[in-house]
Amino acid sequence: MFKIIVLFAVLLFSAYIESAEYPSHVGKSPFSFDTINTPSNTFVVSDKGQDNDVYILRDDAKTFDLQFSLKIDRYVGDVAKLKENKLISDKFIISMPVFDVDNESVLQDCDYDGELDHLAAEIDEVYFNGEPIGFLSGSNELWSENTFEMDISKLNLPTSPGEVSENLVQIRIDIGNENVELSSGAIGCQKWAVEVDYVTLEYQVADPVLFLPGMGGSDSAFKNSGYIQVVEDLGLPYLIVEHDHYPEKNACINNDAGSIKEFGGEILNAAKEFSEMYKNNNFNLIAHSKGGLDARYFVYLTNNSNVLVENGVMDGSVILKPMNVNSLVSHGSPFYGTILADAIKFDQIKYSIAPKILFADICDITIDMATKFSEDYSFPSEQKFLSISGNIDADDNGTLSSDEVSGNQVNQHFSQRMFDLIKGVSHYEVNYEKAYFQSFEYDKPIYVPIPNSSPKQNDSMVSVDSASPMDSNKNVSIYANHGTVIQDKAQEVFLNEALGGMLGWSNLK
Repeated sequence: MFKIIVLFAVLLFSAYIESAEYPSHVGKSPFSFDTINTPSNTFVVSDKGQDNDVYILRDDAKTFDLQFSLKIDRYVGDVAKLKENKLISDKFIISMPVFDVDNESVLQDCDYDGELDHLAAEIDEVYFNGEPIGFLSGSNELWSENTFEMDISKLNLPTSPGEVSENLVQIRIDIGNENVELSSGAIGCQKWAVEVDYVTLEYQVADPVLFLPGMGGSDSAFKNSGYIQVVEDLGLPYLIVEHDHYPEKNACINNDAGSIKEFGGEILNAAKEFSEMYKNNNFNLIAHSKGGLDARYFVYLTNNSNVLVENGVMDGSVILKPMNVNSLVSHGSPFYGTILADAIKFDQIKYSIAPKILFADICDITIDMATKFSEDYSFPSEQKFLSISGNIDADDNGTLSSDEVSGNQVNQHFSQRMFDLIKGVSHYEVNYEKAYFQSFEYDKPIYVPIPNSSPKQNDSMVSVDSASPMDSNKNVSIYANHGTVIQDKAQEVFLNEALGGMLGWSNLK
């Protein structure tokens, strides 16, 4: 009956194995390792070593009768900081299915002198990196699952990217009869044997961060904000995905969200390179301004392209797992566009040509374009999404003070003009009138600003409504301008939600 139940469990759980590439289970036990989890750098498996699947007695010439190597090539970050912030599990678990652990003593003539010797029940001692951690348990001629829990400080993890650490699980077989005195005066009897199918090692850790800048792609906003230091203090690895070039397509000409897709693809390439060095497949995203829209397309690519990246080694074979995004934190991102972009596109702002030249992707954040893109590439419900918006008018008097614009990308005069435009204008309607150029008649577009039904709070570049999309799990508005929406107040919101809040970065066992 026991074996039937176990085999049914294997069939039942096999439906939940995620798409990945790793060596299949080899061995006699009914417990396949991938019914527990799939191999990775946080679920490490030894299944095909020289001591796997061998039914063996104690060998008095060896220090350990069985030894299993579990290698980790993922750099998780600063372990001390991770532990302090509860971003790595306090414990790790070693598991192994073992065969034929006898739990009763016997009488047997071990030295063949015609007299029965009193032999101890089977005692198989387990070690981790040379330190004893317990004993195997089981039953005669049956497979039994054994687990051992240890403090994470005992786990050998790489101390830098590119390093590979090794952890050894070792077993001394039948130590209770190693020094037993026999009737003939001889010492020791090799009575009990055991077999180990595979050994697994499992721990949990939060995933690295990709910082996604806004238009222009410079890392300066994140660096100057102190956000990088916040993530460093958490102990997590990170990468700022910069792009210091114009998009190949001018958004004001092509009208196809080309810059968002282009930069989303560049994020994917950067994430692949990061994964090659750090050996991880999951990411958390922190985006500013248009970086939130770029993040949407990156998430779409990871969810629909089955991008496989290296995620550990198993018995000498490389494990491949799909790239994935766990969470997104956006700051002042124009998910439903900004009327500023419409005004620039339609030349309704003086010197509109300058931002069109400096930011060739400005027209991808017009109201119609960004809204349609956000609807077409909605954020998956199973992935966590926190949106943070800014309201620059802290005293709600309609006039921006020097304190309110401090840290913004533009001066007080332009901040006020942009604030007023977003506050007052909903969209532009286009009418046409007859016009002439020399002797040619043509229809000249006349853009008519349509007022908001009520004033819109904004950070001088993006409205609170636009930065608070319907598909985010939680929207938080703070008093900030477009430059400071990634500074102290936002970082406090982020930390509260990451460490025990809805982002769940610290929800580790």
